[in-house]
Amino acid sequence: MDLNLDLRKILRSCKFLKILTVLLLVFLVVLVFDAYISGPSKEEVVQESMEYIQNNLKRGEDVNLVSSHETDSSMYRLEVEMKDEGTLDLYVTEDGKYIFFERPTRTG
Repeated sequence: MDLNLDLRKILRSCKFLKILTVLLLVFLVVLVFDAYISGPSKEEVVQESMEYIQNNLKRGEDVNLVSSHETDSSMYRLEVEMKDEGTLDLYVTEDGKYIFFERPTRTG
């Protein structure tokens, strides 16, 4: 009889470990998928935008970020100080793919 009880305990603990392993794997998949779907962070977008401006638009000139803010239209507003132009507002999409020198307006 004791052998039977020990065998049941072992089988129960194996089921628990299997269930725990499956739940852990599901959690990890969701965590990785969420990080992949959410896209770049605000800091990454701002940094990449500043690098793009520095390297492609204002070669060799100082470009300084004064501030960055989220707008209500899925964009970031960057207040940028440039040597020749002074302080400008630039608008960058949340995914960092597009930079606008004026606030885009919706038409239609």
